[in-house]
Amino acid sequence: MDALPPDLSRLRDELDRLAAERDWGAIGERVARLDASTLSAVPKVAVLAAEAALYLGRVERALSLALIAEAEFRARYDQLNLLPAMNLAGAAQFELGDLDGAEERFAVILELARERGEDELAGRATNNLGAIASLRGDHERALSLFRLSIPTYQKVGFGVGLAQTYHNLGIVNRDLGFWHVADRHYLEAQKRARRLGDRRLAAMARVGRAEIAHRRGDNRFAGIEAQQALKTFVEIGDDLGRADVLRLLGSIAAERDPEEAARSFEEALSLAREHDNLLLEAEVLEERAAMHAARERLALSCADLELAAGVYRRLGAAKRLEEVEKRLGRLRV
Repeated sequence: MDALPPDLSRLRDELDRLAAERDWGAIGERVARLDASTLSAVPKVAVLAAEAALYLGRVERALSLALIAEAEFRARYDQLNLLPAMNLAGAAQFELGDLDGAEERFAVILELARERGEDELAGRATNNLGAIASLRGDHERALSLFRLSIPTYQKVGFGVGLAQTYHNLGIVNRDLGFWHVADRHYLEAQKRARRLGDRRLAAMARVGRAEIAHRRGDNRFAGIEAQQALKTFVEIGDDLGRADVLRLLGSIAAERDPEEAARSFEEALSLAREHDNLLLEAEVLEERAAMHAARERLALSCADLELAAGVYRRLGAAKRLEEVEKRLGRLRV
């Protein structure tokens, strides 16, 4: 392969440095005006741009960029860089609700990574398959996969992966009702993310802890933590992180100030739909439905639950769909 022109070589080196610093906002700004031909010429740049877009909640762009890189690495028979590009594409598919497509990609990555002894990628694929199992309600499989990824990440010293896995363990234990265990995992994820300088992941874990506090009835602590996380997401430009916090703030405000809660839910819903994040859309609808039901606005509650059910049906999230349909049944009695 011919050497890169000096300007593209410098760009790649600059983005490598920014990625090492986890400055995804700067990467996003740096690559915003690059066209597809430039990205194809330097697929490593497309990968970094895709990773930045994914972290910043620009999921459709992340998928487009990852697919450009994946196609170029395939054309070059570059097996070393192909798997990371496939992993990014799979992560974007997951965020967009294409669980079957994401699962297929992660399964291929896991098989190839194991064959080649690429432990970090094997751990990532295992972790991602766990996230799919979690969304589908298969909690035991999810826990098993997350726990498998931990020693793999420890072996290769992949700190970000460890923090993400602890965050995922928090989600599963939250869904199972093991709030103390979930909070412990979220706290571990938060500590590790802070040490790594990953503000986004630390804020995500903070939201997790705030949600556990809210479920326990400690809305004062929950509100303080959620507002701090919101500040971080606004600063780093993560719209989906901001939407998730607004969802939680809506639930926190629902009892004391329904109008404030309604505004939070509406903004969260708008952001989730703008970025085509089906899971977050359904979660916001569920929580707004709970507020309507508490105020005896049963028709509005049913309407939101029906929309959420439709999203979960599209996602193949059978367990969540079942729970929503049970709530609908109780409201219609």
